[in-house]
Amino acid sequence: MFKSLQTRILLYSLLIASVPLLVLGIISYGSQRSLLEKEAKNALNAGSLNIVNETYSYLNERISDVKLMSVNSAIINPGYSKEEKSDELKKFIDAKGNYYGVLHLDMEGNVIADTSNKMIGDNLAKRIWFKEAIEGHEFLSDVYKTRAFAEPIIALSAPVYDHSGK
Repeated sequence: MFKSLQTRILLYSLLIASVPLLVLGIISYGSQRSLLEKEAKNALNAGSLNIVNETYSYLNERISDVKLMSVNSAIINPGYSKEEKSDELKKFIDAKGNYYGVLHLDMEGNVIADTSNKMIGDNLAKRIWFKEAIEGHEFLSDVYKTRAFAEPIIALSAPVYDHSGK
């Protein structure tokens, strides 16, 4: 097939030169692949950390909103009517824009003010967020579905104290 010596030498020379290039290419590919994988992992970790921080910041702002609302004079003053309290809650929602609804419950868990006016009189004393607020704690629930809303929600609660601290 390759009868001339010159052709054989040329082929062997090409083969001898190609093998090291091929080996070098394989090694280079492996190291670059590893480096690219590390860079991709680092970028994903940085992105996920950023999302976690933004979520944490957002939820802390919502807890602060609830704490702020729990000391609102219209809410803690027993002289305000249920309608006035509901109006104050609606103003809160309009100002913040992050809430589906806000409720104000009495010590027994009865809804006394509601932004939708659909739940006034309902007793929600068995809800964990109510129990936590009665014990004096702010509460942030896990995400869950409810019949009242089509979208998943997070419930937040905070105790509301009157002027005497009760």
